[in-house]
Amino acid sequence: MLNEDGLPQMRISPVYRRLLDKSAPDNNDETRAYVKDKFRSALWLIKSVEQRQKTIFKVAKSIINFQRDFLDHGIEHLRPLVLRDVANDIGMHESTVSRVVTNKYMHTPQGVFEMKLTSSTAASAARTARACRRSRSSSGSGRSSRTRTRASR
Repeated sequence: MLNEDGLPQMRISPVYRRLLDKSAPDNNDETRAYVKDKFRSALWLIKSVEQRQKTIFKVAKSIINFQRDFLDHGIEHLRPLVLRDVANDIGMHESTVSRVVTNKYMHTPQGVFEMKLTSSTAASAARTARACRRSRSSSGSGRSSRTRTRASR
């Protein structure tokens, strides 16, 4: 689900529809032509915003499918995913996917993450985080096992 709280509901005022009406006595051809051009531009803008929302939704859905284990079980399960994989999955160009994930965030069961977190760089960061946790948990006292071994001699 997309959070559309910050987006205003876009619509065209009925006043402008009336200006297109040929039977209205005050509407001359020049006025109608001007309003018709602006009306077309407004419709294009509304459709473009709707298309953008659909594209964001498609990309997010694809990321969720690829990263299901991460979303269900945590950062240790984040797997490498390149934008090309998502692009191929949804049938769009990689540059489109790149623009979609830039500066966008997902609220997940694991917290809020930047959509770019799905990249192979992020997976590398997750592997590093896992290695650090394993190192800390295996040492017990916070010292590495090598240091502990020397201290016990």
